[in-house]
Amino acid sequence: MDRRTICVKGVGRVSRAPDMVEVDMKISASNESYEKAVLINGQQLSMLQEAVEEAGLPAKDLKTSLFSVNPSYHYNDDTREKELTGYECSQRASISFPFRKELFSAVLSSLSSSMAEPVITLSFHVADQESLRDELLAAAVRDAAHKAQVLTKAAGQALGNMISINYSWDEVQFSSPGMNYMGAREEIGSASMDVHPENVEGEESVTITWELKEEI
Repeated sequence: MDRRTICVKGVGRVSRAPDMVEVDMKISASNESYEKAVLINGQQLSMLQEAVEEAGLPAKDLKTSLFSVNPSYHYNDDTREKELTGYECSQRASISFPFRKELFSAVLSSLSSSMAEPVITLSFHVADQESLRDELLAAAVRDAAHKAQVLTKAAGQALGNMISINYSWDEVQFSSPGMNYMGAREEIGSASMDVHPENVEGEESVTITWELKEEI
């Protein structure tokens, strides 16, 4: 006689207030000379490092994630050809730190007043992402068990032994939507620092199979 089974998918969801903030900064410099464009951009990075230190964070925590130098062209209507006008050097750097109001305000104020004039994007996340994942999986298993109990009871059956748990491992990033600060530096520096980011949310699922037995 074939073994009777029930297979149920459980979904776990969690929502938690972020405790970390990441500040992403883009700096760009243009010049007719390749070397000068790179030099000016390097000076801008030094200004960002100084601004970070003034706010109370180590300059070494500022990490560069992108560096590029691209030629700039102008289209000549007379010759109908592109003419090289110079170069644009860009860098993207970021720094992460605990989301505390005083520290956050100091960092944003210092960066916004920097002569480097960075374009700033903020994102928020949770430091202990492993515990969040564990919480998600536990919630998914509880959800599957609850659904299985409801289904079997309604069908006049009972759950037997658990046969298998199927789980597809995917890398989940727990972060809230980013915030862009692209206005004038004076506007950013004078803006209210009372920021309330959205909660970090995540979702995971598992599929569990149980044996079915007659309800006693």
